[in-house]
Amino acid sequence: MNVIRGRITRVFSNKVHFMKMSEEAHKARVRIGTHNGTFHCDEVLACFLLRQLPEYKDAEIVRSRDSSFLAECDVVVDVGGEYNPSVQRYDHHQRSFVESFNSLCSEKPWVTKLSSAGLIYLHFGRRVLAELTQLKQEDRQLEALYDKMYENFVEEVDAVDNGISQCDGEARYSITTTLSARVGHLNPHWNSKNQDTEEGFHKAIALVGAEFQDRLSYFMNAWVPARDIVQQAVQSRYQVDPSGVIVLLAQGGCPWKEHLFALEKEMKLDVPIKFLLYPDQNGHWRVQCVPAGPNTFQNRFCCPTFNLPFCHSESSRGNTLHSGAEGFIIITIIIITPNECSQQAMGVSGVVIQWFRSYLTECLADISLWMNDHHLQLSLTKTELLVIPADTKSHHNFSIQLGSSTITSSRTARNLGVVIDNQLNFTDHVASTTRSCKFILYNIRKIRPFLSEYATQVLVQALVLSRLDYCNALLAGLPACTTKPLQMIQNAVARVVFNEPKRAHVTPLFTKLHWLPIVARIKFKTLLLAYKTITGLAPHYLHSLMQPDPYTLQTNNVLWCHPKKVKNISHVPSLDRFHICDPGQQNQSYGSIFRN
Repeated sequence: MNVIRGRITRVFSNKVHFMKMSEEAHKARVRIGTHNGTFHCDEVLACFLLRQLPEYKDAEIVRSRDSSFLAECDVVVDVGGEYNPSVQRYDHHQRSFVESFNSLCSEKPWVTKLSSAGLIYLHFGRRVLAELTQLKQEDRQLEALYDKMYENFVEEVDAVDNGISQCDGEARYSITTTLSARVGHLNPHWNSKNQDTEEGFHKAIALVGAEFQDRLSYFMNAWVPARDIVQQAVQSRYQVDPSGVIVLLAQGGCPWKEHLFALEKEMKLDVPIKFLLYPDQNGHWRVQCVPAGPNTFQNRFCCPTFNLPFCHSESSRGNTLHSGAEGFIIITIIIITPNECSQQAMGVSGVVIQWFRSYLTECLADISLWMNDHHLQLSLTKTELLVIPADTKSHHNFSIQLGSSTITSSRTARNLGVVIDNQLNFTDHVASTTRSCKFILYNIRKIRPFLSEYATQVLVQALVLSRLDYCNALLAGLPACTTKPLQMIQNAVARVVFNEPKRAHVTPLFTKLHWLPIVARIKFKTLLLAYKTITGLAPHYLHSLMQPDPYTLQTNNVLWCHPKKVKNISHVPSLDRFHICDPGQQNQSYGSIFRN
C-alpha cells in the first residue's frame, strides 16, 4: 500500500512540475499582438515582416483586443491606440497619429500616412531585407531595395488601409484585385455559419509573404542588375551620338525607365535623353522614345514631329507627303512624257533622263541628310524605284546612284499593301489578292460543316471580302479579264456561305446576300469617293485635285468634277482608265446594278 501511495505521490509531483514548466515556457515565448475579428492586409504584412527576424521567428501571434492580453505581448501592431517604438507599440488608429515616411525619416520622399505595415517596415525593414537577401545593411543595393520595396509594395498597403485615394475626384473604374482586396476576401462571409478568422488570417500571412518575397526576388535579381546596364549606357552615351540624347543598351528587355529617371537626377544631366536603342530577342535593333515621366504615355520627343521640317523641305520641291501616326510615308508619283524631245528608250531624250536622274539623287540625298540629323537612317536596300514610262512598249534600265549604293528600277513596288506595276495594269496586285483569298477560303471550307450560315457570312466578309474591297478603286477601268480572278473568288465565297456545289449559279446567291459583283463594287467605291470629294467629305488633298465641269453643270444641272490637269504632262495611255468621272460614264444608269 505504501508503495502504491509513493508512486501516486511521484506522479502527482511530476504533473505539477510539468505544469510549472509549461507556464514558464509560455511566459518565456515571444508573442506578437494584433487585433482579432476581421483582419486587413497591413497587420498581416506587419506580422509576416516581424517573423522574418531571428527574435520573432517562432513568435506566437495573439489576436485580441483585451488590453491585459496585449500587455503581455512583446510587440503589438495595429491595435492598442499607441505608437511608441521604445516599448514596441505600433498602432496608427489614434487621432493624433499623422506620421509618414517623410516625417519620421526626412531623407525619404513618401508622404503617405503610415499603417502598421509601414511602421514595421520603417523600423525593421532593412533588417528584414538583410535576412531575406543575405546582404549587409551597409550595402548600397540593400538601400535601393529598401526604397523600391516600400514604393512598389508597402506604400500601397498603407494607402489602402488609411483610405487614401489613388487619384483626385471620382475614379474611372474600380480595381478589385489588389493584394489588400485579396487579403480581405479571406475573411469569412457575413452570412457564413463559421465566423472564425484564425484560419483565414494564417492563409493571409502565407499569401502576403509569398508575394513580398516574389517581389523582392524580382527587384534583387532583375531590377537591381538592370541599373548597372543603364548606368553604363548613360555614361557612354556620347560615344553613340555626339548630341548625348541617344542611349544604347547592351541588352534589351531590361527595366530601364525608373533607373534612367533616377540616374538623370543623380548625374544632373544637362541634356535629357530622348531615345533608347537596344537589340531584341531576334537580334534586330529597336528604338524607343523616352517618356516625359514614369507614369505618362507622352514622350519627350514624339516620332510624328519628325515630319514637320521634312514636309517643309520636300514641299519646296513640289513633292506631296502624307504623314502617318507611326512615322511617315512619302508618295511621289512621277510621270515622264515626251514633249518636243525625240522619243528614245523611255520616251524622253538623254538630256531629260540625265536631269531626272540627278533630280531624284538630290531628293534622296536631302532625305538621307535630314534623317541623319534626326537620328534616323535611310535604308537604301529597302528603297524601291518605280518608273512609269509614257510609252508602254518601251523598255528601260533606269538606275540612281547614291554614294556607294545603286538603286535600280523595279517592275513592281508595294505601297500600303497594293502592288503597283510600271504599266499600271495591276495584274500583280490582283494575283496577290487572289492568292491570299484562296488560302483563306481553303481554310474556311475545312471548318464550314461546324459553322452556321450567318457565322460563315460574317467570317468571309471579315477575311475575304475585306481584301477584295481594299483599294479596289484603283482597279477602275481595267478590262474584265484582269478582274475576272477576283470575281471568281467572290463567286466561290457565295457558294461557301450557302454550302452550294461548285457549279451553282451565283446571281440568286448575290441577291440573298445583297452583294454587288466585283465590277459594280469598284464603280460604287469610285463614285462614292467622287461624291465625298464633291461634297467636301473627302480629305483635302483629294478635294483640291477636282474642279467643277461647267458643261455638265449647265446642261443637266448636276455637279460633276474633272481632275485638274497637271502642267507639262501630256497624254499617257496607261492613265486613261482613271478618268472615270467624265460625264459620259457617269450618266450611265446604274439603277439595275445597285437596286439589289
